Amino acid sequence: MEQRRERLVLEILDRDTSRGFAVPTREDGSPSFQGCGPTDYVCGRCARVLASGVRHGAFACLVFRCACGAMNRVPGSSAPVEIS
Repeated sequence: MEQRRERLVLEILDRDTSRGFAVPTREDGSPSFQGCGPTDYVCGRCARVLASGVRHGAFACLVFRCACGAMNRVPGSSAPVEIS
């Protein structure tokens, strides 16, 4: 039986600022990361799964770029607010 995972909706960042780096989406639309943790990170704009099976606290310093164009970070994280 598959374990049900929590869905964490990521925080949208302002794209008008221009410093830093982001994890891009995969061309095939699959999550950038697939692990064994209890949480899926989903885009704050379109709800696409950006990282699947994440362990608590992982990727708190990363920004995820979704195929919809939204820049996302874990709410309350220290990920850079200024991105490219």
